[in-house]
Amino acid sequence: MLRAAPVRYALVCVVATVSLAQTGCEKSTLEGKLEDTKWNSAYVPDMFGISMRGVTMSLEFGADGSLKMGLKHAMFATLITGKWSYAGGEYVRMYDLSEALAGMYEHLEHITLAGDTLTMRDSDGTSITFTKLDDEMLRANNREAIKLEAKPSQPIDMKSHYGKNTKQKKDDGAGSYR
Repeated sequence: MLRAAPVRYALVCVVATVSLAQTGCEKSTLEGKLEDTKWNSAYVPDMFGISMRGVTMSLEFGADGSLKMGLKHAMFATLITGKWSYAGGEYVRMYDLSEALAGMYEHLEHITLAGDTLTMRDSDGTSITFTKLDDEMLRANNREAIKLEAKPSQPIDMKSHYGKNTKQKKDDGAGSYR
């Protein structure tokens, strides 16, 4: 009986330590590194049995704890908002999401940072690698967007587009073409 007490005490200590780490009592190694940062991923792996071919993802961690996750595809774009907080170690808690991801409005993500690269691993093992967007990159993207918006549309020269023998039909005013 005397020997069982130290073993039981050690087991309780181990369980308590693991529980504290999982609840976020452990100091975060990410603290001060995510606030007011924006990240982009050009490749999103298939998730939850859904094909993500052609989808890009962006993340924005606000200093106020706000979170924005954008998903873009040629056919759609969606923005999921929520909140984030450090959860101890290399974990970040994303919660109060505006849309459920895999049926849940809260996720615990394992995040590693290496320079301007962020890798986020979900509890199911799915990993997404992001590149940090700095102010210069964001300004360059805005300049490109302005250039594209400011460019006037050019009329198509039918002869040069289709060849010299192209004849254009004329409207006779009655809605028929001759």
